[in-house]
Amino acid sequence: LRAIADATPIPIVISRQADAQILYSNANLGSAFGLPPERLIGVQASNLYHDPDYRQLLAELERRGSVHNYELRAKKADGSLFWAVVSVQPMRYAGEPALLAGFHDVTERKQAEADLQNAKAAAEESQRAAETANQTKSLFLASMSHELRTPLNAIIGYSEILQEEAESLDQPGLEHFF
Repeated sequence: LRAIADATPIPIVISRQADAQILYSNANLGSAFGLPPERLIGVQASNLYHDPDYRQLLAELERRGSVHNYELRAKKADGSLFWAVVSVQPMRYAGEPALLAGFHDVTERKQAEADLQNAKAAAEESQRAAETANQTKSLFLASMSHELRTPLNAIIGYSEILQEEAESLDQPGLEHFF
């Protein structure tokens, strides 16, 4: 088991079920959490998780017996948080009940999801602004059409009267004005 765990690219930890003390961690776990694997031995597994997420993980583990692809925030040695998918399976290690956990860092995916949500919200806001602008333009054009039509009707009517009077005068040279 140790050879397989050391060879896998997945960060793996084995902790005692009774007190959550880390009994084994591979090099990839150390890299993911910012500590050499030997410094993780003896540490409480709860130190690897963001507290509320850890309690929820334990409740899910108690309820289901094992947990697969559970998203939570994990905590690096420097205290910074990152998103991970974890699977936890009960097992026996060195003759005692233990928990085997494998991690996968999904911080980039979670950031991409957040960026996508922000872009979607911005696009929806732009759409609402464009619709509002379009409604405002339509109201303006309707109002201006009425405002222009009223005086233009008088001008057109007056020009028709002038044209009729000019035609009735029967004077040469006036026809090219109309």
